[in-house]
Amino acid sequence: MRSVESIYLSKLSRFESVLEEKASKFSGAQSAFADILSGVQQRMGMHAAAPAEAAVPASQRTADVYAAGLYTGYTGRASAATGSEIDAAVMSAARKTGLDPALIRAVIQTESSFRSNAVSRAGAQGLMQLMPGTAKELGVTDPFDPVQNVLGGSTYLAKQLKRFGDIRLALAAYNTGPGRVGRYGITDANDPEQYEQISARVRGYVNKVLAYYGQYKDQ
Repeated sequence: MRSVESIYLSKLSRFESVLEEKASKFSGAQSAFADILSGVQQRMGMHAAAPAEAAVPASQRTADVYAAGLYTGYTGRASAATGSEIDAAVMSAARKTGLDPALIRAVIQTESSFRSNAVSRAGAQGLMQLMPGTAKELGVTDPFDPVQNVLGGSTYLAKQLKRFGDIRLALAAYNTGPGRVGRYGITDANDPEQYEQISARVRGYVNKVLAYYGQYKDQ
């Protein structure tokens, strides 16, 4: 079932990419895609959201993951982490890294929609979508273990915050790599001319995380 599911999700993800490219010609394309994808997931019995997601409509959660071009399937593990396991992992990582748990949750929401067994087309894994090489550098031996994954991802994000000193640049570095963001030489993220050196796609990712961050802080 999982292999069939992955095929459908991969095709839907490619379809969504086309809609993104043609967004100026197709009014409401993203919302239409969200409805289609939500229906497919419901038929597959895939909606098992963590409690922290309750404030975000299911269709919006679904669209967000695919709009980021990330989630494509499952690892084949028997089951994903429960909401309580993820919450515990988030709080533990927040204590160890000094990050706001609401920010960690916002990144998880954007990266994997709280699916601990998510795998991207590029090979990123788990809740915070760690690439294998990055996971290894962070000492993560099982990227699908919520405790290891969230601590690893949070440690990496905290490192970017320390390096760049701005949450927007840190999130951009988390998404596209610190080397790329560093090469832009941005000294003031509030300066549009500097900040817009970052691609529209990555800036969209940053905005999405910050929007979720605001929601989780308000809860």
